[in-house]
Amino acid sequence: MSAHRRRLQMLRTVADLLEVWASAVAVGMPVHQGLDEAWQVVGIPLRNGSDNGDRWSVLADPAVPATRLPQLCWQLHRSAGIAIGPVLHRCAESVRDEITMAEEAMAQAAAPLATARLLAALPIAGPLLGAAVGADVVAVLFGTSIGRACLIVGLGLDLLGLWWMRRIVRAAGRSS
Repeated sequence: MSAHRRRLQMLRTVADLLEVWASAVAVGMPVHQGLDEAWQVVGIPLRNGSDNGDRWSVLADPAVPATRLPQLCWQLHRSAGIAIGPVLHRCAESVRDEITMAEEAMAQAAAPLATARLLAALPIAGPLLGAAVGADVVAVLFGTSIGRACLIVGLGLDLLGLWWMRRIVRAAGRSS
């Protein structure tokens, strides 16, 4: 699973946890029971006798700051004793918005990435086309020093282009 897809899955888990927890609190369940219910409904495995510290370590991912939201809500409730139902709903909405933006960025990056893959395949298609029309491509590319130099430079530039396009797509995914 790619890092981007793993990030989206973590965000979905956090949003689900927050929504279930908020719903449980909204129907009158105590905050700690609502949290227990949310953990079970979302399907995050718990060990017997685990405390909230263990739970948060299972969920938290430093690469995805939103994974700390449930813990922060819990700490807010514990320290200030406020009703956190509305806070949980707002946090869940915020995480869902982040998911939507990340999915939109992925969709927008699909066309440039497909173009880059097509352009990367062209240097392979060119010699195949030359061989199909009768040119001795292998003899030119491997039998002459200029051919070998062109092959090495071409492959290097091709790989560099692919690397650069992936870097651009990753950066666009992180900024969303």
